[in-house]
Amino acid sequence: DGEHNSPITPTSSEKLRNLGWKPRKLEETLLDSIEYYQKTGLLQDAEGEGYSCHLPEMFSFFHAAE
Repeated sequence: DGEHNSPITPTSSEKLRNLGWKPRKLEETLLDSIEYYQKTGLLQDAEGEGYSCHLPEMFSFFHAAE
């Protein structure tokens, strides 16, 4: 019947694109997320010491493009 009793409105990529959203490659999104967490100090080991997060070599071409 197509009716839902949920108060949550379904979203679609069409609605998101109308708002300016564009899909991104997973690798680009992960790199940006890790960089953000490093800059804000949210990446820490168990003792609270910050550490560098290194991605596999295959992701290095994303930094070269910046």
